[in-house]
Amino acid sequence: MKPYKTWGVALALASALGAGSARADAVYQLAAEQSNYTVAVGDTVEVQIFLIEQRDAGDPSELFGPGAGLISAGFRLTFGASDPSQVLLADDIAPNPAFDSGATLVKDATPGSASLLEDVDFGSPPAQGVESAPDVVGLWLGTFRFTALAAGVTVVSVEDFDTDPQFINFVTASFTELDALIQSSRFTINATNPGAIPEPSSLAMAATAALGLLAAARRRAA
Repeated sequence: MKPYKTWGVALALASALGAGSARADAVYQLAAEQSNYTVAVGDTVEVQIFLIEQRDAGDPSELFGPGAGLISAGFRLTFGASDPSQVLLADDIAPNPAFDSGATLVKDATPGSASLLEDVDFGSPPAQGVESAPDVVGLWLGTFRFTALAAGVTVVSVEDFDTDPQFINFVTASFTELDALIQSSRFTINATNPGAIPEPSSLAMAATAALGLLAAARRRAA
């Protein structure tokens, strides 16, 4: 991955002119929309990944509002190479369409890892987040489709694509670098065998049969 990719020239100029850095009291976290998912073996589950911003009251957002948003993002999901749920193909990764630079889009899926690198094309508006609560903004980065290959639990880490300081993955519309402030997170996928737990209708039929047998036994006893 090249630092700054599509926006290389503009970012180099901004750096030379003293582009700002994100407020140290703001918190940025890569996170899935849920902390736990359940899927039947053989089925798939889609996991949306967000960059969450939490800031002090009254502070401006780097992800939402006029002049805000992301122009570059890069992150990966990591899990066990033999875990029961996997991202099988690059086509199982869907980027946020606002990152519209097809020339620099990278989607990769290997056993135990899935990654997404995406940019806004030069001249296009930045990818914007949504304010979900006062001083909290979530920006959807992409969706990953996991296939449950066997029963069991898969623990997935969501983290910056590359922690090497020479590679900047998260850059805002104001050319602010967020990487140093980004925190990782985890979520779990619990894959279950479809026959392991009876369906509600099956439970109802079993209960009805049991009541019938009990009534017949009482009649015989009488």
